[in-house]
Amino acid sequence: MNKIKIRIPEQTIEVNYEIESGVQLVTPEPIEPSTPTPASITKPEPVISVGIQNITDEFNNMVADGAEAFNYQGSTYEVKAIKRQNLNRPFTLKGNDTTIIFGKENYDKWNDPAQDSSLFHLMDGAKFYSEGINYCQPKQIINVEPWMPTLFSSVQNPDAQWSAIVKDCDTTKMGRNGGFGLGTLYGSNKGNLVGAINYKHLGNGFIEGKASIGDNVGGILKVYLNDVMTDGSNEEEFGSNRLLVKGFVKNNVFTITSEHKTNFLFNHFFNSDKGDNYAHILHIGRFTFMIDDIESIIDDKRIKLRPNADGVTRIRLIDGKIYTPQRESHAGDLIGHIAMNEKWRDEHPVWSNNFNPKGSEIAYHPYLIPLSTAGLSDNMSVMWISSWDQEGVEQDAYLISKGNDFFRTYPHTEFGKSWEVLRGMVMGHNMYNHQQITLYAENVVQKGYYRQTSRTGKSLGYFMTNCQGFKDEFNYSGEIKSQVMSLDEFSRI
Repeated sequence: MNKIKIRIPEQTIEVNYEIESGVQLVTPEPIEPSTPTPASITKPEPVISVGIQNITDEFNNMVADGAEAFNYQGSTYEVKAIKRQNLNRPFTLKGNDTTIIFGKENYDKWNDPAQDSSLFHLMDGAKFYSEGINYCQPKQIINVEPWMPTLFSSVQNPDAQWSAIVKDCDTTKMGRNGGFGLGTLYGSNKGNLVGAINYKHLGNGFIEGKASIGDNVGGILKVYLNDVMTDGSNEEEFGSNRLLVKGFVKNNVFTITSEHKTNFLFNHFFNSDKGDNYAHILHIGRFTFMIDDIESIIDDKRIKLRPNADGVTRIRLIDGKIYTPQRESHAGDLIGHIAMNEKWRDEHPVWSNNFNPKGSEIAYHPYLIPLSTAGLSDNMSVMWISSWDQEGVEQDAYLISKGNDFFRTYPHTEFGKSWEVLRGMVMGHNMYNHQQITLYAENVVQKGYYRQTSRTGKSLGYFMTNCQGFKDEFNYSGEIKSQVMSLDEFSRI
């Protein structure tokens, strides 16, 4: 008979136990010398699981409980809700091709009980090391902004210094569900380090590496990638900018009659950052209607639309373009005998009153191009004749997130056949880094859009060997060296 002490918050109990045949306590393997030394693992509690074991409370409180390390010996676990944990000290997670499934299946972040979007928040003093753990999520709904939680987050702190290393991780172990890239990470004056070794990732959002630590202040962020495959090339596998539904418009309300719901449109630029030039539209028949923001959503099935311009209407005439403030107008409409030939919403609409006080009432509006502006002037009232003729007609329709992409329609536009109307953006990109990061990439396959901006920061160089897919906006201004380094060597440059 053996005896072991088990720590539970605010109490300690003694438990007698016998080790059954075929079950043994497992001593963790030492960390390889080539990696930063993680916290020592002292008396890890082995976990023997049958099937999928729920460890939600244990995992989400492991840092707060003062643990230094966990060694998971079972094959598959689940954490029902993601709770971000603040990390400011050494911490190690180890497994043996162990899979942990995080979060709710088909999670709707705008309606379901909230869960966080990352597992660990890296603070000054954090030294995270993970080996042999597959971080996965269950299958998610397809909408405009796919749910892609990450491993880490950080903030701009010039005085912080942390490291986070993940080795032997396959985020696709439970299927092509996406999620668990490295996250959005910032540099510091002392230099922060994030690394992925033998790492497989699918979906948008592998990493956003930012060297800046404030306005016009730059730091150091070291990114070490070795034997990494990240694939965000097929955005529509996880999200879509448009949804084909069935419904009708009556009294300035669009009602969905199919099984779909209005929450398909929900995303950051629709729900939160509403004063933006991102457009969301309804396409029905040959017509388009602007859907302003979350305030337009009546319920799961109904969307409030701008009223059609009809009858006496005040117009704005700017540079030959006609706007109908707070009203929806269409190609084919008439002012007397003057026909509206095109309806446009371009990439650079009239901005809000922060940028253009005179244009605030038509901020982000589409405009019409008339065959003639003879006799028309700005701010005049005219007799407007609407061409809208689909009132109450149930039919196929598209809910579309355009992003900041333009669209236009004509009197002869056919439903569902105009690429200008249908195309748009799924919210996300695979990599979005500052040029000023310090990058080591060896045997890296990067599929998907690489976005890059240039900010302040101190890059110590780019070292790249046998890499694919670094294109699009990828552009390092210095020399890209082919020097091969271990993680330990890279961390010391």
